[in-house]
Formats: sequence, C-alpha cells, structure tokens
Amino acid sequence: MNGGSPGDVLHAAERLAGHGDDREMWHRVWGSLAGRLEARGLRQAADGHGLSAASSLRRSSIYLQWSTAFMAADDSRRREAHARSVELFGRSGTLTTPPLRRLEVPYESTTFPAWLVVPDAAEPSPCAIYLPGWDSTKEQGFGVAEALAARGI
Repeated sequence: MNGGSPGDVLHAAERLAGHGDDREMWHRVWGSLAGRLEARGLRQAADGHGLSAASSLRRSSIYLQWSTAFMAADDSRRREAHARSVELFGRSGTLTTPPLRRLEVPYESTTFPAWLVVPDAAEPSPCAIYLPGWDSTKEQGFGVAEALAARGI
C-alpha cells in the first residue's frame, strides 16, 4: 500500500470538511488518526497479528507524514513527526515478508538513508532503485518495492 486506506481518508475528509485551509486542523486530524493506528498496530503486534500490525503501523507512518504537509519548514513538529514516521515504518517492516532492512547508502562524503527489500530468492536478483520526488518519501513508495520484490527484483 502506498497511501491511506479509503475508510481512513474518508474519516479525515469528514473531520476536515468546513475548515477551509486550516493548517492546524489538518495537522490535528491526520496526527490523531496516526496515533490511533499506531496504538492499534502495537496491540496487534503484541497479540501476534503481524500482517495487521504491519498495515496499521505503515498507515500510521504515512499519516504522520501527511500531518506535516502544510507546516512551515522550521516547525519543530515537522521533524519530530518525520522521525516518528520513519521509526514506525521500520517497525512495520520487521513484520513483513520479506522484511525491510534500513541502510545508509554511501555517497561522496555523506550517506543517504534507504530501505532495502530483498526478495526471497535462492540466487542473486536484479535490483531497482526508487528515488522519490520532492513531494513524496521513500516510505510512501513502499508499494513499488513490494511489487518488485514479488517479481524477484
């Protein structure tokens, strides 16, 4: 899944209706939904429901990212929400098959954070690199990685 579930999006849209361009309301609605899904995902994981937990945690991660979409670049809540979203995404990845692995890819004098999805294959497999655009994140592109891994890439 690359984004939100239709039911979650409809719920958020209903809560946002009539609020025009209220950026704080946008942040509160998506942040609240993310918090509920995080709590649900953690309960599901504790109860041994890995697939459900992965879905809830992944959606929580994405909604945290969406919650900051209209914040000023220097708003500290933006950095906090992003860090938490990456943490939740990583947690969801431990519950998937194949699991996600967090990497730091060397580049010149620095590194870039990345997620690696390795298909379940006995032999080496082709590799694809997904580079998100300015208005998306690598976590939001997970559906692409999932589809490629299912095809042995």
